[in-house]
Amino acid sequence: MPNRNEWERAFRQAPGLSHTVKAVGYSLATYANYDDGWNIWTSHATLALASGASRESVRRSIAVLATEGWIENVGTKPSGVLERRLTIPAEWAPQAPTGGLTLRG
Repeated sequence: MPNRNEWERAFRQAPGLSHTVKAVGYSLATYANYDDGWNIWTSHATLALASGASRESVRRSIAVLATEGWIENVGTKPSGVLERRLTIPAEWAPQAPTGGLTLRG
């Protein structure tokens, strides 16, 4: 699971996302737990206010973010509000370094 900083670093480099999707994504990320990217309970109305997008644009942007693998729905409150978490698509996940330094014990 990425922390919020890792997610933002990868998301910043992602091509092909509209300005609105990027604004909604960054706004959504501010509501995630920093350490693990979980516990995003934010409503569309709150995200619309934070991102400057309409509620309908927020709804569409969230669908794009989920389809592209940047967020995932993980639960629902009794009130019907979805819990989301930040995810990084496999092609954008940080890679472990290869070669170079070898530690010996």
